[in-house]
Amino acid sequence: VGAAVNVDQSGTTVDHIEIVNSTVGISDGAGFSAPGVANITDVIIRGTNGPFERGVEIANSDGQFRFDNVRLSNLGNDGFVVSAADGDVVITNSSLTDVNGIGIAATGNAAQISVASTTLTRIDGTAIEASGDDSVITVSATTISDTRGVDGDAIVASGDRARIDIGTTATTTMTGQGIVASGTDSVVTATDSTITDTGSPAVLVEGTGATVYLDNTDISDVAGTGIVINAPDAVVQMTNGSTLSDTTLNGIDVLDADAELFVLGRSIIRDIGADGIFTDGATILVQDSNIQTVVGAGIRAVGVSGAADSVVAVQGSSIANALDGGIVTLNSNLRVERLDASNPLSRVTTITNTGLFGIQAVADSIGPPNEYQVLVSNTTIGAVSVGISIEASPDVLNPPPGLVPPGIVPTINFTALNNTITATNGPGISVNAVFDASIGFPGGPLSRVNALIEGNRVQG
Repeated sequence: VGAAVNVDQSGTTVDHIEIVNSTVGISDGAGFSAPGVANITDVIIRGTNGPFERGVEIANSDGQFRFDNVRLSNLGNDGFVVSAADGDVVITNSSLTDVNGIGIAATGNAAQISVASTTLTRIDGTAIEASGDDSVITVSATTISDTRGVDGDAIVASGDRARIDIGTTATTTMTGQGIVASGTDSVVTATDSTITDTGSPAVLVEGTGATVYLDNTDISDVAGTGIVINAPDAVVQMTNGSTLSDTTLNGIDVLDADAELFVLGRSIIRDIGADGIFTDGATILVQDSNIQTVVGAGIRAVGVSGAADSVVAVQGSSIANALDGGIVTLNSNLRVERLDASNPLSRVTTITNTGLFGIQAVADSIGPPNEYQVLVSNTTIGAVSVGISIEASPDVLNPPPGLVPPGIVPTINFTALNNTITATNGPGISVNAVFDASIGFPGGPLSRVNALIEGNRVQG
C-alpha cells in the first residue's frame, strides 16, 4: 500500500484533510525540483502505532514542502522523514504525539528542515535527528517532552558535518540524552533554551571533531553526568550565562585528551553530585564563570600535559563550596589567575570553602613530560585548611637511578604571585618534594619542586 496523498507537483496545496491508518500519510511521489513549493495546511495524520505507519516522507524532491498546522499521532514508523538529497521541508505550528522511531528526521545528504512553534510529545525513540551527511535542522520556539524508549534522545546530530541549531526551545523528560553530537564534525548549537530531567549524560559529544555550543542555555535535573566529551578534537563551549545544575554524578567529564572544554561568560556549574569538572588529559578553560556547591572537587584534572599547550586554565572565576578541594590536579599543567592578566582591575579568581585544599597539585610521574607548570597568581583563597599544596612524589615505576638517568624525577615548576590566602588549619602554601637519604648526605632527589613565591599575603 502506497501513500495516502502524493504531492509531486510544484504549486500543490493540500488543505483540511484527515488521513488514518496509512503506510505513509503524505509523500512526494516522483518529486519536484527547486524552486518549486508545495503547501500542506490543516492536516491530521493518525495511525494505530502500527510498525508500517509513517506520517510524511520526502524522498525525491529538492523543492520546498511547507507544513503548517499538521498534527501527527500514533505512528509506528517515524513522523517526518526527509530522505531526499537536498530535501527542503518547513514545519510550523504543528504537533507530533505518540510516534515510534524518529519524530523528525533529516536522513538525506544535505537535507534541510526548519521546525518552529511545534510540539513533540511521547516520542518513543529520538525526537529530532540529522543523520544525513551535511544535513541541517533548525528548531525554534518548540517544545520536546517525554522522549522515551531504548534511545530516548531529544536532539541528535549523527551525520558527518550534520548541524542542528536550537533556539528558544524547551526539552524536558527524556530517558536518554538531551543533545547528542555523534557525527564526525557535527555541530549542535543551543541558544536561549532549556534541557531538564534527562538521562545520563544530558549532553554527549562522541563524534570526532564534533562541537556543542551552549549559549544562555540551562541544563538541569540530570540522572548521572551532565556533559560527556569523549572524542578527539571534540569541543563543548558554555557561554553567556549558561547553567549546568543538579546532576547526580560529575558535572562535566572530558575523557579524550584531544578534546577541549570552554566554560565562559558568566556560566554556572552548581549543585553537582561529584566533581564539577573532571578532565582526563584534555585542556579546559574556565573563564569569568562560577562553580559552586559540589560534592567532589570543583575541578579535577589528571594528565593534562600531553602537549605543550595542554593546561587547566582558570581565569577570573569563582569556585565555592566544594567538599573535596577547589582545584585538584595530578601530573597536569595549571594556570589560575585573574580574568585579564595584564589588567590589574579585572576580575580575580576566588576559591572559598573547598574542604582541605584550595588548590592541590601533585606530580608522581616522569611522563612524558617529567615537568609540570603550575601558576597561581592574583587569586583569593579562603575558608580552607591548606591554601595551596604543591607535592612532587617519586615515580615508583621509574625510580632513579635505575631505568632513568639520575636527576630526571617528577618535577613541578611552581609560581605563586600576589595571592591572598586564609588557611584555617594549616599552611597558606605548602611545598613538598622527596629526597633519598640512603646514599648519604644531602641525598638524591626522588622528586623536585622549583618554586617562585612572591608578593603573597597569608593569614590563618
